[in-house]
Amino acid sequence: MKKINLLTPLQSGIALLFCCSLFGQIGIHGDIHLSDDTTIGFLSPYLLFQNGVVQSPNGTATVFFSSNLDWDQASDQSHISTFVEVENHGNLIFPLGDGQELHPLAIHNAANNRIKAAYVNQQAFGNQLGDNIEQLASFHWKTEGSTPAQISLTWNALSDISQLTNDLAALTFVGYNGSQWEIIPATVAALDLLNQGASSLIVGSIQSDNSVDLSTYTHLSLGSKEVVTDLFISEAFTPNGDGVNDVWYLRNAERYPQMEIRVYNRWGAEVFSTTNGYDNNWNGSYNEQSDPLPSSSYFYQIDLDADGAIDFQGWVFINY
Repeated sequence: MKKINLLTPLQSGIALLFCCSLFGQIGIHGDIHLSDDTTIGFLSPYLLFQNGVVQSPNGTATVFFSSNLDWDQASDQSHISTFVEVENHGNLIFPLGDGQELHPLAIHNAANNRIKAAYVNQQAFGNQLGDNIEQLASFHWKTEGSTPAQISLTWNALSDISQLTNDLAALTFVGYNGSQWEIIPATVAALDLLNQGASSLIVGSIQSDNSVDLSTYTHLSLGSKEVVTDLFISEAFTPNGDGVNDVWYLRNAERYPQMEIRVYNRWGAEVFSTTNGYDNNWNGSYNEQSDPLPSSSYFYQIDLDADGAIDFQGWVFINY
């Protein structure tokens, strides 16, 4: 099997690098110490992380991946703790970390060009938060490149995301544009990028909804944003079939899965009810049958947690 071994730190702390049989695989066995601002290239199709970290004193060295290179088994014990630069990789997970923990970044659907990234275990520009960003994570990724790409960021147990937010819906992807951090539209992935377990506050990943312009953002990170959780109850709707305002809308109804609703006409007869939550689907029909209720005002009562106490009550107007 083709393997090039990057082996064994000497007692002086300088790693010894040498090659053996050439069949296509490079293996990392032991820490590799690079001088700052230098570059080492891996030109083999396959890089195997076994143990040891590739690093430089100030994290400014660069490890270059050729366009056909893939890797396996990066871990907390073996990864790259300096810049990784890739060329012509449309989809790749960068095996980045801080020397103690693996903290990958991934690109998806990238144009064919060079992209460079490094993980840094400290906050950057923490006093320059843009609109709707409440807090910034205590870590970030430095990025360089002019190539647009969808990007995934990751977190693990030591990232301590719970210090940012206790609600994944409030977690956000942010980029530093040279003057402030701003929110980049993104979605928490259902499955963690590496382990394929469900994303949670402990471990997970978030992917930008669209391509990120890497010429705009020099740093990427996670933040928390203000999330409106209050129930908003619309006062009227027009179920005339035009596709606009055809149903009674309650903003954040999905946050109350035990919610009970009862709606009455002016004579106290129940015309609509639901238990175990509301899907924003009532179109003004009588008890969800085919008969439409007449234009009028209707009295509602809402019990958010089904404990028998009415949390909201008022009038909703149906108008055709």
